[in-house]
Amino acid sequence: IETLSAASLLNLTPDRTLEKALVALLSRAKKGGAGVSVGKYPDLLGQRFYRLDPEARLVLVALHLGRWSYQRLSRILACTVEQIEVLAWSARVELCENVPYPVAPHPIGLKCPEYRSDQPWTQRMLDEEISSGRERIFLQTHLVACSACREGLARARKVYYYVDQKVTEILRSRDMHASLQQILEKSLAHRFPSERSFRGTLIAFGKKRDIQLVLIFMVILFFLKISSLLNGE
Repeated sequence: IETLSAASLLNLTPDRTLEKALVALLSRAKKGGAGVSVGKYPDLLGQRFYRLDPEARLVLVALHLGRWSYQRLSRILACTVEQIEVLAWSARVELCENVPYPVAPHPIGLKCPEYRSDQPWTQRMLDEEISSGRERIFLQTHLVACSACREGLARARKVYYYVDQKVTEILRSRDMHASLQQILEKSLAHRFPSERSFRGTLIAFGKKRDIQLVLIFMVILFFLKISSLLNGE
């Protein structure tokens, strides 16, 4: 909350504000090493997600909840797109429980696309990272004819959707989302006080504790004055 509040005070677009906050949070998380502090969150270490490195957790959240691109993640993590692919696949496989390991298509024919075990084309396809129209058409056409590659894609899809469900269950919280949205709105009001409406200015003014006490005191004096005038008449 503190990090997001500080980042939102900068004159940045919403996307850049989020990226700025993420870089700061990632730096803080990396100082604590892999996993989560046992002293602060002992119950979380029972979950595989929280035993992953901070970069791996960030990549999974960004890909599954944010639907971010490899390019955007490579900018935030200051690495190559290929390194993002390797990190994402490793994290997904490590997070899986009771899901068959997504082995490479077998047998691989001469016309089959190159399959790398650390950054398979099946993952790029599921993440919608096949940017080339020619490559997309080739894969779609090839999958119709090749049962081995279809089965390989099916195994990767099981891993993908299992991780998608797990990440969503762990992190999606409406209360937290509402709280973070409220922080952004308040921060914008603090950054641009001149843009507040008259009503908004009065509300913000009236929420101050000392102002409330003064107003109460003035109301009491007003009624005492009215009472004295009535008694005098």
